[in-house]
Amino acid sequence: MQVQLIVEDNPKEEIKVTNWNSGSPAMKTETENFIAQAVKEGIIQESHLKDLQNGTITADRLFGQYITIQQRRNDKK
Repeated sequence: MQVQLIVEDNPKEEIKVTNWNSGSPAMKTETENFIAQAVKEGIIQESHLKDLQNGTITADRLFGQYITIQQRRNDKK
């Protein structure tokens, strides 16, 4: 897997992800565990985990979920 991050010195930020291997068993397992823990904590709804498990979640939505989970965890502190 190769990931490239491009950040410019202006208010706009561009993030380019290449060679995303959503079929990687290790990546899927860790992602599923992360989402499942957030569901257990009551941070997000179980429908997000089900979408991941049945393969209907997109990479951009998954990334958005990650940000949401982290922000909500920080808000609980």
